[in-house]
Amino acid sequence: MSDSVHIGARGRVAILAVDNPPVNAPTPDVRRALFDAVAAADVDPEIGAIVLRGNGRSFGAGAELLAAQDIPTLSTLCARIESCTKPVVAALHGLTLTNGAELALAAHYRVASRNLRIGWSELQLGLIPSGGATQRLPRLIGASSALDVFLSARPIPANRAKAMGLVDTIERGDIVEAAVRFANALVEAGTGPRRVRDFDAGLGDPSSFAKAVATRRTEPGGDAAEARAELIACVEGALLLPFEEGLAFEEAAFETVSEADTAQALRHLYFAERGARRFPDLAQIAPREINRVALVGGGDGVPELALRCLRVGLSVILAEPDEAALEESYATLGEAFDRAVAMGHMTEAEADDGLSRLRLVCGFTPLTGSDLVIDTTRGTGLAAQNAVALDMVMQAGAIFATMATQDAGRIAAAVAPARRANILGLALHGDGALEILETATTSRTVAASAIAFAANLGAIAVRSRAEAGGAGARLQFALHAAADALVLRGASPDDVDRALMDWGLAEGPFAMRERVGLDAAPRTPLTKAVLLAGGTSLVRFTETGITTHPVATAEIARMRAATPDRPRTVSHETITRGTLAALANAGARLLGETAVRSPADIDVLAVYALGLARRVGGPMKAADLVGLLPVRKSLDRLETLAPGAFQPAPLIDDLIKNGRRFSNWTAA
Repeated sequence: MSDSVHIGARGRVAILAVDNPPVNAPTPDVRRALFDAVAAADVDPEIGAIVLRGNGRSFGAGAELLAAQDIPTLSTLCARIESCTKPVVAALHGLTLTNGAELALAAHYRVASRNLRIGWSELQLGLIPSGGATQRLPRLIGASSALDVFLSARPIPANRAKAMGLVDTIERGDIVEAAVRFANALVEAGTGPRRVRDFDAGLGDPSSFAKAVATRRTEPGGDAAEARAELIACVEGALLLPFEEGLAFEEAAFETVSEADTAQALRHLYFAERGARRFPDLAQIAPREINRVALVGGGDGVPELALRCLRVGLSVILAEPDEAALEESYATLGEAFDRAVAMGHMTEAEADDGLSRLRLVCGFTPLTGSDLVIDTTRGTGLAAQNAVALDMVMQAGAIFATMATQDAGRIAAAVAPARRANILGLALHGDGALEILETATTSRTVAASAIAFAANLGAIAVRSRAEAGGAGARLQFALHAAADALVLRGASPDDVDRALMDWGLAEGPFAMRERVGLDAAPRTPLTKAVLLAGGTSLVRFTETGITTHPVATAEIARMRAATPDRPRTVSHETITRGTLAALANAGARLLGETAVRSPADIDVLAVYALGLARRVGGPMKAADLVGLLPVRKSLDRLETLAPGAFQPAPLIDDLIKNGRRFSNWTAA
């Protein structure tokens, strides 16, 4: 018997325990061992009932990522459990997700601990359940509730599962002891198996069942639209098809979605985000405690940073040079808190608690006791001046971070040598990633401390070399430079924005520049040309989209006339392929400069720094899916419009020559 499944007994109750840390995933070895253990207990005359349990903190989790080739498959194992001639009781506790939830549903009875959280999260990976849940759960709790559980992709607590009828009872104390008592009661009463496949309670009202399915089909599909549609069709199949045919339908649907580009992209990001949280080179480094944070300079990122720091219990000092600037920053921060409360992200009491830990000061002297000082000032000269001034008042060991990320290295050189190990750059991207830019002198302890700070804020830390100027900033520049080049080729700004939003950007690059203002936007050639011509906008918003500003129209015409490629109609596919090529090329250059650890880190940054939809997978994964040769050809076309701006990175040519992809890349 496998070490991952332990067999025991309490009287006439066999106890089969899955022991496969960390989450008791039913891997092929576990499936084989559990299948054999169930079969043996089923024919043992001394056994009257079976309890399935998971050792450790959960009953089981883990999802199938591809159509299973190993025997028994998850579906086969679930069928074997369900067909058992003796009652099978699942002892559920902790996170019981995806494949673990499939095993629980295949059991005849379910006894839950109060800490149970059960659900199916496959949609987050662009997948659907693969063990028969789409056929069993609707039979048990109906289409409406089953679709709620499946489509939310979030686990539900024990009390809700009990109210739905998903579990039979919620028990206090030891869940295995409770399950054994439950099983013994079944044996003593002579109660046999109760197979979910035979239930018809959830199918009892076909009209309501069909209505629930139809309603869900009218809702937006999101990143996993294809998998969502297949999942809904499978649930509908529970009403329309015999059970075995429904299982076959689910199996075919799973195979279809698991091979789709969307599922590959979502799976890639799932693992990329988890990989981004691992830093083997810092595993033995103890980070410094960061309890007091000072924010200096009133930059754009202050309200969001202050809000996040205060929400997690940190003390924050907001420092400005004078009272007027301080009042303006405080008013902006108050508005951020008001929005958070209005959107339900925090309560009034939590907002009051956060503001109670906020201090407002003028000048730098009161920052002496801060563990981390973040200068949000933009512009090299002023940021460096601030760093020198702060160096005089900061306590020994305090960390200084600049948001003037392109100049973090020069700022480090401006301070006293003893302080240089404590200098780094920080860039908060969207609501989920904090880029940590390490200078040549940043110590490993300071890097580890910044990573711990990011984790405390609930953000993914992505490390980059400060000398590269910020990976997120370079991706943003590549996006806007590609958008401008495509306009020179003949597309309108509205064409570009619409195509890229259809592709997966939350906001088009031209609308983005109009929103933030050209002075704060990436300085692409078109942006600089419009500013030099006295313009302040590239586009104007209208009810039907965006129109090009007159100054920008004139500059575009002038720049088009200077290019050898005559303007033409540009398709949406050309726009998306060209933009993807530019982003992948920027990523390839970052890798070639060893500015980031991996293509996966670039993809994570793209999701948060650019607002790129998860279904795209990030530019590096998307380039792998499209093929690097087509990416190379798109770069050649862009290069004719802006010579030197889109020259293919040597890494791309090297990968093509050797028949490899970005996913094969490893640092030398």
